[in-house]
Amino acid sequence: MTSSPSERRENTRYPVEGVRGTFLFTTDAQVLNMSLDGMSIETSSPLKVGRQYSLKLEEHGNALPLRGVVVWCSLVKTTRSERGEIKPVYKAGIHFEDLLTKKASDLKEFIRHNAVISLENRLFGRFRIEPQQSADLSFEADFSVRQLSMSGMLIETDVAPAIESRCHMSIRLAEIEFETFARIARVDRIERPLSKDDEMDEEKASVVFLGIEFIDMGDEARESLQSFIETEQP
Repeated sequence: MTSSPSERRENTRYPVEGVRGTFLFTTDAQVLNMSLDGMSIETSSPLKVGRQYSLKLEEHGNALPLRGVVVWCSLVKTTRSERGEIKPVYKAGIHFEDLLTKKASDLKEFIRHNAVISLENRLFGRFRIEPQQSADLSFEADFSVRQLSMSGMLIETDVAPAIESRCHMSIRLAEIEFETFARIARVDRIERPLSKDDEMDEEKASVVFLGIEFIDMGDEARESLQSFIETEQP
């Protein structure tokens, strides 16, 4: 049985140039300890040192939004899921930014309510949080599309989310822009030789390619994508 032209077009990935976009990636993190100027967390995805992340802590139904820069991140162990998959575990340190007076007061109360030691009138140092609080951790990253199909794409970027994680993507096709949710189906980090000028820049030592599967794509987004492929490809 041969597949129809539409089925072949659905699965065929075409090489493309000049297609760019951004994705909003959100993952869960466990807060290990925190202070008024930062926190350490544990997560399944590597965080990029120097990148700004948005965080959201929740307590009794109230959300506390924060923003910070990753100052260190390291792989500490691996775990095995119920399905037998090996998953990495990273620890990272985040330094808070733009902590205004009201937000600092809210953060102080959060620590006061969740620290493992009893606090009196003053709050100094870093405190362990127990039981560990979960936090939503999100960031935006740019990407360039290398291959594109109706069902997914291969992109080049500078971050490496965990396989099977979900993200929200905004894609620009010529004069058209559409949004969709996507699944990270594949992560390849390729080492590349450095020039003398780049020898001290670890960020340029590798490039990340992500295999993306589109999910929950709306009709309008699908029509835009199909129109672009039919116009640009034979």
